[in-house]
Amino acid sequence: MPYTLRSRRVLITAGSRGLGALVAEKFAREGADVAINYVEREAPARELAARLAEEFGVRTAVIKGVRLRSDRRAPRASPVLRRGRRWCRGGGSGASRC
Repeated sequence: MPYTLRSRRVLITAGSRGLGALVAEKFAREGADVAINYVEREAPARELAARLAEEFGVRTAVIKGVRLRSDRRAPRASPVLRRGRRWCRGGGSGASRC
């Protein structure tokens, strides 16, 4: 039986545009619920989430990342992801099992 992503949850960091948006679309196409993490531009993340929900019928979430003072370029995931069911991590290297 092949592994399926249907009803799995994935978090795509830097997922609002570029390669991250393509990865988010691929997971949504496979049936996974997608959380899109962004740091600076909320509008593209919200637009992508709405499009994925409408086009593929998956649940989506948009999460603002925060920056550390010591490293302005490194986002951190929101604490919201630590509650409830686990999310799988996704990105350029693919998904890990939940």
